[in-house]
Amino acid sequence: KNYVQFHLKLGDLVMLLNDIRGKSITHGIMYLKKEGRLVVSKATSSGGTIIVEDVPYGKYEVEINVRGITVYNASLQVNKPEVDLIVRCNVTTLSVKVIDAQGKKVLTTYIRMISTRNGKLVISLNNTSEGMIRDLPLGEYRLIACRASVAFYNKTLRVDEHLQCINITCPTYSVVIEIPQNRQKYKLLIIDLTSNSTQLVSGNIGSVKLYPGRYVFVLSDDFDRSYTLVVSKDTTIRVRSTSSSLKVVLTDSKGAPIAGAKITILRGGEIIKQGTTNSEGVFSTAELTSGEYQVQITVDGKLVYLKPLIITGGDYVIRASVNLGMCRNKLMKSYVAIALVVISAIMIILRDRLLSIIRRK
Repeated sequence: KNYVQFHLKLGDLVMLLNDIRGKSITHGIMYLKKEGRLVVSKATSSGGTIIVEDVPYGKYEVEINVRGITVYNASLQVNKPEVDLIVRCNVTTLSVKVIDAQGKKVLTTYIRMISTRNGKLVISLNNTSEGMIRDLPLGEYRLIACRASVAFYNKTLRVDEHLQCINITCPTYSVVIEIPQNRQKYKLLIIDLTSNSTQLVSGNIGSVKLYPGRYVFVLSDDFDRSYTLVVSKDTTIRVRSTSSSLKVVLTDSKGAPIAGAKITILRGGEIIKQGTTNSEGVFSTAELTSGEYQVQITVDGKLVYLKPLIITGGDYVIRASVNLGMCRNKLMKSYVAIALVVISAIMIILRDRLLSIIRRK
C-alpha cells in the first residue's frame, strides 16, 4: 500500500469590526470567499469580533455586510497561525432628535430612515423624541418623522463621515375654535393621542398652537361635546350650538304690544328663566338645552298663557295674543265680587251687634 501524506497549514482569523469612529459593530456579517466561492460566513459577537478557526493558508476575499449593505471589501492573506485584523467599516452612529422652534423635545410616533440604495433597509425609532441609530451604513437615506398618521418631515439625507447629529424641527399649527356664543363659559380639554398628554384651556378660547397629530377636543359647558381631529395644517373647528333661544312676543287683541307681562319658563316644576316683556312686548332668553318646558305668561297677576314647549335645538318664537280688556273686566268683576263679600260680612257683623244692644235694653 502506498500512502500520500499532506501537510495542511491552517490559521485562525480574528477580526474586530469598528465603525468610522472606532466603535464596535454589532450588526455585521463577515463573508470569507476564495476565488468567488463562499468559504464561510459568520456574524459579529456583542463586542464586534469575529473568530474563524482553521482557515487554510491562502489568499481570500473578505466582505463585511451591515444591515444588508456591503460596508467593507478587501483581499486577505492567511499565512500564519493567527491573523489579527482590525476592520474600519463605512458605518457610523447617528444621533437624531425632534424639537420644536423653541428647542423643546417633541414625542413622535416614529422616526424612520429608508436607504435609497437598498429599499429593504428600514431603521425605525418608535415612540420617542430622540435616539441613537447605531451601525448605520454611510449613504443616502429618506428620513421621515411622523406623529400619529401625519408625516411632518420627509427629506433626503446624505449620511457621511462628517454627520454625527441631526435635529428635526417639528412644526406647530394654529387651530381656531369658533364658538357661536359667549366664550367665557366654556372649557376646552385637548388630548394629544400621540403623547397621551392633556391641555386645559378656559376663558377666552380663540386659537391654540398644536403639533401635527391626532387629537380629541372635549368642549365643556352645561354638557360635553367631543371632536376628533387630525392636525396636519392650520385649521378651524366650528362648534355647533346645541342650546336654543326663545323669544316671546305678547300683544293684545288689537295687536298692540303688552309691556310688563311676567314670563316664566319652567322645567320639571322648577323655574329655569323668568323676566318681563319690554316696551315692544318682547321677552328673549337663550341657552336652553334640549328638553320639555312649560311657558307661563301672567298679565296683571292673572295667568293668561300656559303651554308646553319641547326644545330639540334651534331658535323658537312664541306669539301670544291676549284680550286685555276681557282680562281686566274679569279682574274687575273679581274685585267687585270680593268687595261685595266683604261688605256683606261687615253688614252681618253690624246687624248682630245692633240686635245684641236692643235685647239688653
